[in-house]
Amino acid sequence: MFMLDDPLSKVELKNVIEGKGAARRIPLAVHNWVYSTGVFGSREPEFKTVLEQYPADIQIYILGMPSIKPR
Repeated sequence: MFMLDDPLSKVELKNVIEGKGAARRIPLAVHNWVYSTGVFGSREPEFKTVLEQYPADIQIYILGMPSIKPR
């Protein structure tokens, strides 16, 4: 399977995050959201094939989930 584009460089990604300019394309982080292990059952190989086509520009990131207080 071929990759659609090379991952963005650290400098390109840093510039986008810091608002210093655009990269050659939008940064992608789909791999962190589409975690296929044990989720897609018999279709897991199909999902892995799709993910292999897209570069992973952001390998690790932490999201602070807001706390929700009941009313």
